Amino acid sequence: MRLILCTLMFLACGFGEVVGNTKTVGMAGPGGELKVVIGSTEEGALWYACDWKGNRVIEESPLGLTVDGVAWGEGGVEVFEVSGEVVEDEWEMLWGEQKKVKSVYSDNAVRVKKISGDRAGEEMIVRVRIFEDGFGFRYEVEGSAADGKVVASNERTRFMFDGDYTSWGFVRMGMQAISGKPISEMKMVRQTKRGAREVKVTTPVIVKKADNVWVAIHEAGLDGYGPCFVKSVADDGLYGFVADIGGGEVTGLGKQIVTPWRVVLVGDEAGDLVTSNVILNLNEKPASEMDFSWVKPSKLIWDWRGRGAKVEGWDYDLNTETCIRYVDAAKRLGLDGFMIDAGWYHPKKVKDMPPADWWKTGPVDMPKIAKYAEESGVDLWLYFNHPELSRYETEKVFENLKAWGVDGIKNGFLYDANQKNVSADMQMLEMARKYQIMYDVHEPIKPTGLRRKWPHYVGREFVHALADGARMATPEYHATAAFISGIAGPVDQTPGIVALEGSTERRYVRKEIQSTAAAQIARCVVYFTGVLNLSDVPEAYEARMDLFEFVQKLPMKWDESRVLSGEPGDYIVVARRSGDEWFIGALTDEVAREVAIDVSKLGADEYTARIYGDADDANFQTNRNPYQVYDAEVVVGGKLKIKLAPGGGASVWIKPKE
Repeated sequence: MRLILCTLMFLACGFGEVVGNTKTVGMAGPGGELKVVIGSTEEGALWYACDWKGNRVIEESPLGLTVDGVAWGEGGVEVFEVSGEVVEDEWEMLWGEQKKVKSVYSDNAVRVKKISGDRAGEEMIVRVRIFEDGFGFRYEVEGSAADGKVVASNERTRFMFDGDYTSWGFVRMGMQAISGKPISEMKMVRQTKRGAREVKVTTPVIVKKADNVWVAIHEAGLDGYGPCFVKSVADDGLYGFVADIGGGEVTGLGKQIVTPWRVVLVGDEAGDLVTSNVILNLNEKPASEMDFSWVKPSKLIWDWRGRGAKVEGWDYDLNTETCIRYVDAAKRLGLDGFMIDAGWYHPKKVKDMPPADWWKTGPVDMPKIAKYAEESGVDLWLYFNHPELSRYETEKVFENLKAWGVDGIKNGFLYDANQKNVSADMQMLEMARKYQIMYDVHEPIKPTGLRRKWPHYVGREFVHALADGARMATPEYHATAAFISGIAGPVDQTPGIVALEGSTERRYVRKEIQSTAAAQIARCVVYFTGVLNLSDVPEAYEARMDLFEFVQKLPMKWDESRVLSGEPGDYIVVARRSGDEWFIGALTDEVAREVAIDVSKLGADEYTARIYGDADDANFQTNRNPYQVYDAEVVVGGKLKIKLAPGGGASVWIKPKE
C-alpha cells in the first residue's frame, strides 16, 4: 500500500513519467505542495528543481560528485527509474525544543545510470526524502578503489534561484555573520598576516525569495564526511550557491558511499525554518541498545568570564578556593552545576602523565573540587583542549573523569572544519556516551541534527559566544544568528553577563559587550540549548535576583517551541512551552522597537505575565545595566506589548491565571 500511495503522488506531480527509460522523474511530499524533479540533459548532465505551492523555488540546478576519479552527473548519465514509499512516524525527544516529533515523508530512490565513459552501465542512487516543509537528498554510489579506500571530491550540487535575493549566513563556524546581503555578495574577505583571504560561508544559509517564501540550505547527518560550505555563483541570469566540501575531498570511505543529506527548507516566514523538524528527521534514531536516560540538559555557572573580577573583597581567579565558591553559588542559585574552563591543567606538560595527575600541572586541586561538588549535589563540567583529549590516552581520560564523577565536558577547538575533525568529534562523542558524560564543543563542527542519535550532544558554540577575541558581536548579529543557529540545532552561546558596566576589567572581557542586561537574560531562551553556561560571577546574579528569577524558572526541556515574529537581522520573538507555562524571549538589533505578543495563540483564556525587560533609558552602548521587572494580566484577544531598547531584549514568564 505504501508503494502504491507513493506512485500516485508521483503521477500527480506532472513532471514526467515515473518509471521506465525516461530522463525526468517527479516526486512530491505529503499533501503534494512540495515537489522535486530530477532529470538529465541531452549531454547526460544531472540536475534537479523544486516547486512549492505552485511556484518554482529552486531552479534547475546541477547534481553530482566525483568518486575515485569518476564524475557522476557532469555528463554521460541518465535518470531512468524512481521507486519509493511514504513513511509515517512519531517519536519523542529525550530533551529538545518539543517533546513529540512527527515525521511524514516520501522516500524516493532515483536511479541514475552511467551511459558512457568510465564505469558505463553502473548506477548511482540519488535518494530524496520530501516532507511538507523541506526535502533532503544524498548520493549513494559504490567506489572503485582497489584498496577499498574510496575518495569523494568535486561535488557539483548547486542551489540556484531566479534572482539575486537577500540572504543571511555564517562564516568562521558562527563567529561572524553576513546579514542581509544579495546572494552574489555572500562572501567575506579577512586581512591576515599573509594577505587577504576569502572566508568560507557555512550552512545554514537563509534566502528570502519573497515576503511569504523563505528558504534555508543546510545539511543533515554529518558524521564522517567533510562539512559542506557554500560559494555564491551566478550563471545565465540565475544566482545561488555551490557546495564546497571542507578539506576539498573526503578520503578513506567504505566501498559504498552514502553522503550527508543536502537539505532545502521552505516556509511562509523566517521562523518556520527555525521550527522545522526536517533536519532532525533526516538523522538516524539511537540504536535500541543504547541507554541515554542519564542525559540531563543543564544550567551551569561558568568561570571563564569571571576571571579577574574583584567582588566584595574576593579576587575571582582559577584556584581551588574560587572553584569551591562557585560550587556553593551554583547550589545557592538553584543551578545544576559548575563548569571549569581552560587552565586547570597545563597543555604542554601532560604528554607523559597519567590523566589522573593532569591537575597537578595546574593551579587547582581537582580531586578535592570533584568530591566537594558531588557531596554538594552540584554537577561538575570540565573543559579540555581537543589536542590533549584526543592524543593522550583518551580512554584513560574518560575513565578518570568517570572516577571523579564529572558529568560533562567541553571539547575545545574543532574549528578546522574538515573530515578529520568531523571523525575526531564522533570518536569523542562515542567515548563520552560510553562513560555517560555529556558533551559540548568550543569552536565546533556545525550542528546537523546528530543529537537525535546522540542525545548527550547537548551543545556547540556554533555562534559568537561571549568570546575573548578582538570583537564583540553586535545586536544585529544576534538578531541574525538566532535564526541561523536555530535552524542548525542547540548552541552554547554562554550568555548572562548582567553586570555589564566595567566588565572589561575582567581578564577575558576585552571589549565592551554590546547588549543590555535584559537582552543577556533573553538570550537564555531565544537560543535553544542543552547546556546553558551562565557567564557572570555569582554576586552579579544575587544582586539582581528579580531579574535572575527568569533563569531559575526556565525549564531545560520543552513541550513546544514557536517563533512568534521576527526577521533575520532585525528582531526575533521566540516562545517555548513547558506544561501550561510559556517562556518568551525577544531580541532586537540596534533599533528600539515595540513587539506585540498575541497571547490568544498560546492556549488559555487568561494569563498572568511577568516581564523582565529593558528600563526606559537602557541602551546597549551608553546605559547597559538598567532593567525593570513588572507583572501584567492578559486576556484572550489582547496583546502583550513590550518595548525593547536599542540593542536590548525582554523575557516573559506566562502562566494561566488561577
